[in-house]
Amino acid sequence: MLRVLAGMVCLVILAGCGPAGQPFPSSGARPSPAPGSGVATSVSPTPAPLETVTPGADTATLPRGNVYLDAAELIVRATHPPQVVLSLRGFLPTPCHALRVVVHPPDEQGIIRVEAYSVAKDEEMVCAQVLAPFETQVRLADYPPGHYIVQVNDKTIGEFDG
Repeated sequence: MLRVLAGMVCLVILAGCGPAGQPFPSSGARPSPAPGSGVATSVSPTPAPLETVTPGADTATLPRGNVYLDAAELIVRATHPPQVVLSLRGFLPTPCHALRVVVHPPDEQGIIRVEAYSVAKDEEMVCAQVLAPFETQVRLADYPPGHYIVQVNDKTIGEFDG
């Protein structure tokens, strides 16, 4: 009996020496900086894969929820005409929410308004009440020559010339 108990204690101690779990999924999500510290404009010569986050007919009737943006970056690729990508990183209210992004056409002042929000995938589903990290890129349309300002949820992110 004593031998079995000693063996079990050794196994528990050895199991505690294993590698720690990762704080984020291995999908490429990174820990987020302090809120409001990630706004920047940069030039990138290499494209990154784009994720589709535009609302579809299936989510048009769902109520909108919040997203918590930690970083929003405007990436202007050195092409002619310039390719402009909006990179967003933050958190959804729960893992049961999906990110949706709506890019409105520029107004007469050249302001491109972008709405980022969440929708519950299934309102009847019981879901863990924890924040779910997201990171996505949205390609903006090709715009005619001019100066443009990009705002996400009424906050200016950056400017570019089309």
